[in-house]
Amino acid sequence: MKKLMFLLLLTTCFIFCDKKGTEPEPVKLGSLKVSFELVQMTSPRPSYQTVIWLTDESGNFLKSSYVSEWLAYTGYKRGNVCPDWVSAANWEDVTESEFDAVTGATPTTSQNSIIIDCQKAGLKSGKVNCCIETHTVEDYNILFKALFSLGSKAETVTPEPIYIPSKHEETSDALRNVKFEYTPAQ
Repeated sequence: MKKLMFLLLLTTCFIFCDKKGTEPEPVKLGSLKVSFELVQMTSPRPSYQTVIWLTDESGNFLKSSYVSEWLAYTGYKRGNVCPDWVSAANWEDVTESEFDAVTGATPTTSQNSIIIDCQKAGLKSGKVNCCIETHTVEDYNILFKALFSLGSKAETVTPEPIYIPSKHEETSDALRNVKFEYTPAQ
């Protein structure tokens, strides 16, 4: 009987240890690079107010990663400047530390990139939507968004533009060459 109990205990220990060893290690996340070009235009001259944010796979807001300064302070209250972000972000309730962490000067009219450290940003592995929205003129905005995976594999996505409320013929190219590049942690 003692031998049977010992074998049962030993078997249970092996089973428990084996299961624990097969659980996946948490994935340390890498960085997400958002590359984009703002094109110099003079007539009409776009405002170039730009915001970058992330949502989960279902479209639920996760966090803002970059917000142009004027948009961050008062522009979000206008309703026609980057409206998709405004409706998702609940910006009026953002903490001062969140505000300071993501607010920056309006990007220059050139090729730009913003790098997000996914681990420091508190993101989790899995599918996320990355979004970039730029206000051009009046009620016109350009949005690019794409779903991709954060994890152990590199991924590059080149999304198509979405024009809000529609395409403005003179400023439809104000934001272009958008690319999202996820690089896993080394």
